Amino acid sequence: MNSRMTHTFLGALGAIVATTAIASANTVDVRFVGTGKGQNVKIDLNGSQQNVFAGQLKHEFSDGTGIGASISGMHITFCTDLMNYVTSSKKEYEVVPLYDAPDPAMGVARAEAIRDMYSFAAGSQLLSSADNAFAAAFQIAIWEVAYDFLPGIGRSSLDVTNGDFAATRTNGAQLSSAVLGHLNNLFDSIGTFNRSIDPGPSIMAVRSDDHQDQIVIVPMPAPSLLAGAGLLGIASIRRRRA
Repeated sequence: MNSRMTHTFLGALGAIVATTAIASANTVDVRFVGTGKGQNVKIDLNGSQQNVFAGQLKHEFSDGTGIGASISGMHITFCTDLMNYVTSSKKEYEVVPLYDAPDPAMGVARAEAIRDMYSFAAGSQLLSSADNAFAAAFQIAIWEVAYDFLPGIGRSSLDVTNGDFAATRTNGAQLSSAVLGHLNNLFDSIGTFNRSIDPGPSIMAVRSDDHQDQIVIVPMPAPSLLAGAGLLGIASIRRRRA
């Protein structure tokens, strides 16, 4: 991985998770209400192919507890989970550190790489005026990092044409030059942020055993919220069903 990459924030969280015995409840009700900017693509995950929407997902959050109480109303999310689907019915999700999603968990290095891409995008991926190609590329980049990023290899491990995860146009042709260009820029941003100086955006995951896990930006700095809500210990005492 790029030598400039630091794991100060998430690395510290991982250490605390390993030693924390008790956590308070951190949940929120989530309901899918539609899509925003993006486009349909074909994905391949370990040989299983399907056409899916890649881009902004609109979710309504309500009735949160613990850290989940700070997430309410409509939010644009991006998913980390290709094994489940969104649901238009209100369902209770756990609020967890990004590194503890999906199932199996992506781990600290991949979560920090995604955080770098969020820093690079600087919120532009959330706008209603976002370019369709960029919104699609942002989602594809998250999937690629979550399933294929190897921190020991770094940037060169990211290639949407092969690996456990791959993506093409719905007809099987290569992704458009616009999407590929955005992907390259997003991947190149990984490792370019010094987290001891810039902690990055406060992104968390909402996780469900039966429905698609999502990434959401929380409205307060994640470190203080995590400490106050006891979320730092949740990974060590609550695991998802196999």
